[in-house]
Amino acid sequence: MERENILLWKLQEDFREELHRRYNVAKYDDITLREMLELGFNNNYLNKRDDYSYIKELGWCNEKGNYEYDFTDEQLNVKIEMKEYDADTDGYTFARIYLKNEEDYKLFEDFDEGDW
Repeated sequence: MERENILLWKLQEDFREELHRRYNVAKYDDITLREMLELGFNNNYLNKRDDYSYIKELGWCNEKGNYEYDFTDEQLNVKIEMKEYDADTDGYTFARIYLKNEEDYKLFEDFDEGDW
């Protein structure tokens, strides 16, 4: 079937299935920040469970494997847990994440590139 002949609802169905699969990986698998970024969400935000004012924009990873911001290997290897995902005003999917180890937040104290 030619790409232009695929029905819109079928494209949406395929997208929803893939989004759900990636959500399950981010929510239930033991993954690192590197793996989270490589799942391809449009943007990722780092939050803390006990401090709702703590928000760090971590950006995304493009299709060539390049990250929007510069990370150290230590930052990319921290274990994360997805809090939630949603759509931004342009309809792109973004994710909010926590770090599994509270002490790992110190690795992001001077991370200013994407701060809000």
